[in-house]
This record gives sequence, C-alpha cells and structure tokens, in this order.
Amino acid sequence: MLNEYPVDVVKMDRSFVSGIGQQNPKSDSLCHAVINMAQTIDLDVVAEGVETKAQLDILSSYGCDFMQGYLKSKPVAESQVRGIIHAHQVCAKLA
Repeated sequence: MLNEYPVDVVKMDRSFVSGIGQQNPKSDSLCHAVINMAQTIDLDVVAEGVETKAQLDILSSYGCDFMQGYLKSKPVAESQVRGIIHAHQVCAKLA
C-alpha cells in the first residue's frame, strides 16, 4: 500500500503541469485529482515546471503546496544555487 512507504511529498511532473491554463480541461482535471489524492493521504505536493502566473494561480487554487520552475528561476550552475535559494526561495510554498 502507498501509505506504508516513507513518503511525505508527491512531486507532480512537468508533463502534468504544462497543459494547465491553456484551455486543456484534461490537464487541469489531472492536476486537481493528483493534488486531491495527495491531500487525502496527508502528503504535500510539489508542482514541477511551473512557467506562468496562470499555472501558479490554478495550482494554488487547487491547494498545491509548493512549486518549482522557470517562473521562479531558470536552471543555474551548482555554484549559484545557495545564493538563489537564500534570495528567492526557488521551491516556493504556495499557501
């Protein structure tokens, strides 16, 4: 059973997130279902690949806990990561 594994976060792949907010009701419904399922079993959700404010707003309205993606930061060299995390919270809490 899923609840027997030591998991506390579900990471929702970019392929799920990329279609939301673009008149693609299946993508919206899928993201909403993943978030609802995770919340039902008391898991946080990280949405990967968030690129637009519209995606962020939709995910937030569904109760998504965290996001990461180009909306916050483009990929950077390892040497720059620590400074960016302190300055901008690359993986931002939505609520």
